[in-house]
Amino acid sequence: MDYILRILSEVDAIVAGGFSEFVTPLMTRFFTTVTHLGDVETVAVFALMFAFYLWRKHRAYLLSFITIVGGSAASMWVLKELFARPRPIGALIMETGFAFPSGHATMAAAFFGFIIFTLMRVRSIQNWQRGIMILILAVWILLVGLSRVYLGVHHASDVMAGWLLGFIWILVVVRSCAKKSLSLAK
Repeated sequence: MDYILRILSEVDAIVAGGFSEFVTPLMTRFFTTVTHLGDVETVAVFALMFAFYLWRKHRAYLLSFITIVGGSAASMWVLKELFARPRPIGALIMETGFAFPSGHATMAAAFFGFIIFTLMRVRSIQNWQRGIMILILAVWILLVGLSRVYLGVHHASDVMAGWLLGFIWILVVVRSCAKKSLSLAK
């Protein structure tokens, strides 16, 4: 285990060093905006809007969505408390709480990842529109995670763990619905 942690620390240092070469006022403003759009309050508003949309148009997805977002948030909080990893020193913005896993990355992966899943299943959207929306959401998930590393409030491994945690919740819930024949209607 120490070997793995040592490798992760080395990778984190290399990535942080690479990002430090690109720090400019414009990039800092851009990534600060991206990171604030991934804040809990902002994601909560978007999640409520999306839950309302699911309630009105695709109720078969609503329980899965609530489980994925709620489960991701709860398990992220437990892991933060369990690992109690401090945040990197020298961040460009102020953050509190523990670093591992990244809450922004977890929630971006869970929330926007589930929207991607939904878009792939809903057939009332033309393929080219679906493709553009999926691309935008995938880039957004990436940008939220990158913003956390660029701003120095997370190590790269915090962000990767957050993405993994969010995607695992999607996979587990969707697969368990499929196994129980709880069809997520198209």
